Amino acid sequence: MLMALLLGGVAAMGAARAPEDRTLYLIAPDEAPIGHTAELLFQARGITSDAEADGLVLTLTLPDGMTYVSPEPYAYNTSNGNYNAGPCTPAGQIVTCRIDRHDVLIGSDTAAWTATVGIGEDVAPGTRLTVRVGADGKTQDATTTAVAGADLTVRAEPPRNPVTAGQPVEFTAIVRNNGPATIRHFTLFESYEGRWYGGGRVTNPEADCFADPGSFICDVYREVKPGEEVRLRHSMPSRANADTWGTRNRVGLRVDDVPSRIDGTNDSTTFQVRFSKKPPQTPSHPPSPAPSAVAGGTGGGGGSLPITGPATLPLTAAGLLLLLTGAVALRTGRTRRQ
Repeated sequence: MLMALLLGGVAAMGAARAPEDRTLYLIAPDEAPIGHTAELLFQARGITSDAEADGLVLTLTLPDGMTYVSPEPYAYNTSNGNYNAGPCTPAGQIVTCRIDRHDVLIGSDTAAWTATVGIGEDVAPGTRLTVRVGADGKTQDATTTAVAGADLTVRAEPPRNPVTAGQPVEFTAIVRNNGPATIRHFTLFESYEGRWYGGGRVTNPEADCFADPGSFICDVYREVKPGEEVRLRHSMPSRANADTWGTRNRVGLRVDDVPSRIDGTNDSTTFQVRFSKKPPQTPSHPPSPAPSAVAGGTGGGGGSLPITGPATLPLTAAGLLLLLTGAVALRTGRTRRQ
């Protein structure tokens, strides 16, 4: 999400900008859990030269109750391919950031940094924490509200027995609120491996779900108090195809803490769906023909062939031939009598 924010809104700017035209951006979450962390994104735009970049000093001022933890998630010289524009140095509530990597400027004129900050355990719920970023005499503010938050966990009750391809995969996802806050909404993210999956449904009326290839997302709107669980019953139709019979396919479930990560070790789980092997097909043999009728016989029973199975088409053709022959003979007889 942060990368999308970094890339989004970087519009084309004039070829030359003076420092007084500098544009600052600061993005903070609306809410942050007390006693845990939150992430900030801040940018300086309108950098016109390397010399200007080298001279830029950006300061991040944190309020009481908030402390600087690290430059994550896009740490300086991180290995995940995303980079801060330079190092940041904290000193009390002031964090000073500089640029020393011109190659990571977004759109060649925007320097960006991230920061992970901690919310003090003694901060009262509802406290508004205002962060300020400044450079070249300009400032930009953003405010986060401290909340109690809720640690959510998820586990699954998978199918006990192998599933027959073509039959629905039925399982239950169980989301628990470990508290300390009561929540009224959460989102369950699901991923599906294999070509058997094509969507499905959750029977709970409070769940609003939609499917994408390989994924399923459910927004659940209901009050869940600390210690309570929500059981989400799934019925996911399966496809009976060569890629499904006899396979094992992973299903992943993930739920996010509210409003942001509190304990990331219990947010996800996986299980396997086992499909039974395709049953062997019994070879079909045509029925043995009944004994032939005696030539010229006009007896009452036992001389006709059953009109079933493969014999149907030959008998139909033979009957049609007899009808046509009789019609021709009748017409010839009438012609001669005339």
